[in-house]
Amino acid sequence: EAHVGLALINQAFIGNQRTAIAHFKRALDNDPNNRDALWYSEGSYLSCYGRRVDARAFADRYLNVYPLDSTARFIFEWTGHLFSGEFQEAFRARQRIAQIDVSDPVSEFLTALTQCYCDSIKGLLLTIERCEKTNPASIVNGIMRAMKTALDGGDMHALQELTSAVKRSRL
Repeated sequence: EAHVGLALINQAFIGNQRTAIAHFKRALDNDPNNRDALWYSEGSYLSCYGRRVDARAFADRYLNVYPLDSTARFIFEWTGHLFSGEFQEAFRARQRIAQIDVSDPVSEFLTALTQCYCDSIKGLLLTIERCEKTNPASIVNGIMRAMKTALDGGDMHALQELTSAVKRSRL
């Protein structure tokens, strides 16, 4: 567990992904079924390095060890599609996750971001409104309200740049 903690500190706060991955590997050497090490290793390889094959191996290993974790199954599916540039498939996976994570502000926020990638502004606004109703005190709603304000003012420039850049990059 100490290596997982050090990995998360390096990953999230220090920004040293190589050291984070080294600690995740040490945690997995100590316990090949370490839930957190498997989970966060998938995210590190995918989001920090774009190494989909390596990330998929960690996701598959996680799901083999924890086959009843349906939320993880959908999240791994979502991230796999999102980082492959398959935005409509990613959105469908987000919809399945939303059925499990009802009223979870972070889940709603990720759904909203996925809708940006799909250029679904109408869907994005509906997601923001739903999140405002179900979780009015959440800090995530502050971010979502800022997105909505930008859209209401007709300032879609930032969202368009985001979706265009992601579509061009196709990791």
